Amino acid sequence: MDNRIAGYVDNSMKISPGEYIVTGTWIKSKLLSGHEYTINQYRNEMLISSWKIISVLNFTTNNGSIIGLKLSSESKEAFLEIGDIVVDKELNIEFFNVRMSQEYNGRSLVGQIENTNTNAVIYTSLSGLILAAVSESDGHSLQSNIKVRSQNGLFGVEVFGGNINVDIENPLEIRVDTNPNILLNELLNTLNPLRAFIVGVSKEYNSIDKGQKQHLSEPAVYLKTGSIRIMLSPNNEGQLSLFDTSPSLPYLLLYKVLATAETGDVHSVVQMMSSNLINARKHMNNLLSMVRPYYKKGTIEVSLPGYKKLTLNEGTFHTIKDAIKQISTREVEIAGKIYAIDTIRRWFKIIDIETDIDWKIIYSKQYEEQFDLSSIENTTVSVSASTYTTPDAKKGIAEYININHK
Repeated sequence: MDNRIAGYVDNSMKISPGEYIVTGTWIKSKLLSGHEYTINQYRNEMLISSWKIISVLNFTTNNGSIIGLKLSSESKEAFLEIGDIVVDKELNIEFFNVRMSQEYNGRSLVGQIENTNTNAVIYTSLSGLILAAVSESDGHSLQSNIKVRSQNGLFGVEVFGGNINVDIENPLEIRVDTNPNILLNELLNTLNPLRAFIVGVSKEYNSIDKGQKQHLSEPAVYLKTGSIRIMLSPNNEGQLSLFDTSPSLPYLLLYKVLATAETGDVHSVVQMMSSNLINARKHMNNLLSMVRPYYKKGTIEVSLPGYKKLTLNEGTFHTIKDAIKQISTREVEIAGKIYAIDTIRRWFKIIDIETDIDWKIIYSKQYEEQFDLSSIENTTVSVSASTYTTPDAKKGIAEYININHK
């Protein structure tokens, strides 16, 4: 892979429409001058766009030398943001769900999987901790426990499933059972918050107006005989315009939050929800309501092909309950330059120059006239916003209150 590049975007700067300079954490590589290279861009484990490498830049900073790429896209609306994965189009990439066996500070970790020719990029995605396995060959067969060697040392990593699409062939299964019977209201008190979580996350993440009917967010369901087994998958009704995330995402997020809660990891549950969703408390209360009818006197199991089966219990319930207690709203003042904006779904991205937190700011329809790209581009602004994101997060999401131009 000497003549190929892959890595995690640590910073992004727009030069002109369709042209960006990005710095990042890269696999060891050497690009040959005079050769044309094309890289694919992934966000939330989904292919977003392709870019051509115009030049390789070397920046000197207080922390040493960093490598940047000047990139160009045929689409003038395309943009890159912190957390995107970029991979040479000639390389193969697969995504795996992982846990770190050593302390992990939330920043990207790039290295090589020991005893293989496969490079690894570990990063925090919307649906949890992800390993992107990159190599010149198809089909990465990763054992449950691997080691990744990076410039920061050797890290133990637990691989617990490939990142798959949830669809009619690979549905999310919810099994509920009590002995000797299930009361109808208990069943409904599980299914209603389950649906509310999936629909709510899908609509929020894609900025769908509350009054707008969107079939894509409504799960399809079919039943199997025996104990009550509910098979859930997204509707197959096409995608939203400018859709940048898989319809699987709410289902994977549901599974991963419950899997994390099953281990008793309150902090990770808080980070996963509050750093990505404006209505984190509401979505977590839906999870709590889903688990509540069964956590003492019955069985509720969640399974997904390629993952271990979860049996939700009293510990799961109390982990979610404790996580909700730790989530509180606060107002933040963010100063920096807006580096990406989506006026269709009404959000913009800004990096706080003081804390280095990468913020996604959601604004409502009443403010849309304030966000004309020409009036805010390359302008330092101060943004007031409301958020559940914890102060120690590396990425956050907040609801817009006010903006001042400096």
